[in-house]
Amino acid sequence: MPMGQPRWRLKLILSLPVVLVLGAAAVLAFFVAHWSAIQSDAYSRAQEVHFVRAQFERRIASVTDNQQTVTIWTEAQRMIAGPRDPEWFDRNLGVWLYQTYEFERVFLLDAADKPIYVMVGGRSVDPAIYAQSQAIVAPLIAELRRLRRGPLHPGPTLRYLRRLVSIDGRPAIISISPILDSQGNTSGQAGDEPVHIAIRSIDDHFLAEMGRDFFLSTPRFSRMNAVSEGEAVFPIDRSNPGLGYIIWRVQRPGAETLKGLWPTLAVSGVLITLLGLYVIMLICRAADRVIDTRERLDQLARHDALTGLANRFAFEAALAARCAEAGPGTPRFALLYLDLDRFKEVNDLFGHPTGDELLCAVARRIEREVGTSDVVARLGGDEFGILVPKVGSKVHLDSLCRRIVAALATPFDISNQRVDVGVSIGLALSEGTVERAESIVRRADKALYRQKRAGRNGYSWEAGETGDDVPAEPSIAASDTIRALVA
Repeated sequence: MPMGQPRWRLKLILSLPVVLVLGAAAVLAFFVAHWSAIQSDAYSRAQEVHFVRAQFERRIASVTDNQQTVTIWTEAQRMIAGPRDPEWFDRNLGVWLYQTYEFERVFLLDAADKPIYVMVGGRSVDPAIYAQSQAIVAPLIAELRRLRRGPLHPGPTLRYLRRLVSIDGRPAIISISPILDSQGNTSGQAGDEPVHIAIRSIDDHFLAEMGRDFFLSTPRFSRMNAVSEGEAVFPIDRSNPGLGYIIWRVQRPGAETLKGLWPTLAVSGVLITLLGLYVIMLICRAADRVIDTRERLDQLARHDALTGLANRFAFEAALAARCAEAGPGTPRFALLYLDLDRFKEVNDLFGHPTGDELLCAVARRIEREVGTSDVVARLGGDEFGILVPKVGSKVHLDSLCRRIVAALATPFDISNQRVDVGVSIGLALSEGTVERAESIVRRADKALYRQKRAGRNGYSWEAGETGDDVPAEPSIAASDTIRALVA
């Protein structure tokens, strides 16, 4: 096979994912941007509808609130009961409400439901005009009186009745309130008081006010709930959709943002394409060196660059292979986890270069104590691992651990500096049956932390692992024993 063909294939294999990723990223970016805009608009629409509905209901309630500023008033109660002054009614109960709150119609009825005063369009008129609205208003007055006369809830505590009705083909708010004194008490029997009726239409002026106050775009009234794209709608009265609907154009922050982002997205697409081409060029250059360096990389991939020991990858592979061989009738094996004591203090005191030299020296001492078939690895930082593939006895493992503890307890001479460290060892022995790597790793790790808690500078079997010939508690190498082993 020509030498160029494998290289060409390798370049294609390495470059193709870049092309696919960039293409997928472009499609995904477009989809996410479009989807985000839709979701943003939907959320904004829901929030805006909720807000506008709440404000609309508050504005309806404000009709009654404004009305009761004059109906729960002792002076109004007195003026209706005594000599009636039409000018006073204009100034306080009729024309003033039109000028201040834009009530189009006001009716003032006595206890027998006969009109006393009528205001229409900002001026007082003949009370007989009330007859034109009586068919709509009278049933509501009767309902209010019936409810106030009732002995149970709400009874006399009911101070108003408000309804949404259709007047002259347009929805309107009718609010009926009894005339009470300033403490809310009636002058006679509850339900037999004079009543004040205020009417405000939900007309174009009403909607224009809402649009101005709440920044609504082109609010309008419609008998139908059909809307165009970008509009929102809700019924004026949820219990009576026949009254009509309020429609307005909602804000669309997602669509507006996406519209503004198109130039940026286009420039980003060009830049990403150029970046992709540059990355592909680098990949092709790197591919030319891959074949030449493969063996060297394979070697480096299995060894720790600092100490020359096996690295975590190689160690885990050796452990997995040994676990696969384990079973009845095969020799047991052991796993040792080592963690240097006081290594951080050495790093902090002498610096990282000294710490690196110390790790190399520790690796050499450990190698001198283990057997030729044992696998020693640096797992990371100041952690080491030892795999003993064949264990003759637990006493042998005890002896190995003591030798390592003693070897590392001897001071190190690093760059003419005396460095003292120790080591904590966690020890786990295979169970003599089918063994899983995760199980023995977990037990060795527990044993290591058990030793750390017990005082460090020693070794420990995982609880429940030891036999009669092995101490169950963590073993801390005494100073005399260490000196004897070093000597």
